[in-house]
Amino acid sequence: MYVCLCNGITERAVRDAALSGARDLSDLIAMTGCASSCGSCADVAMQILDEARPERRFPLALIPLAA
Repeated sequence: MYVCLCNGITERAVRDAALSGARDLSDLIAMTGCASSCGSCADVAMQILDEARPERRFPLALIPLAA
């Protein structure tokens, strides 16, 4: 699904940016260009980014510790 029509940025690109360390909108803009034109996609892009951040998906309490 396209998140940013102005720049052709997909949901997958936003998720990949999250896995590569994007934490906020400025990171996302720098890494993908998403929301850098009209900005109407910023809310949806941030929702996807927040859902895809590794620490949200794998809280420390659920990461197994090495024995």
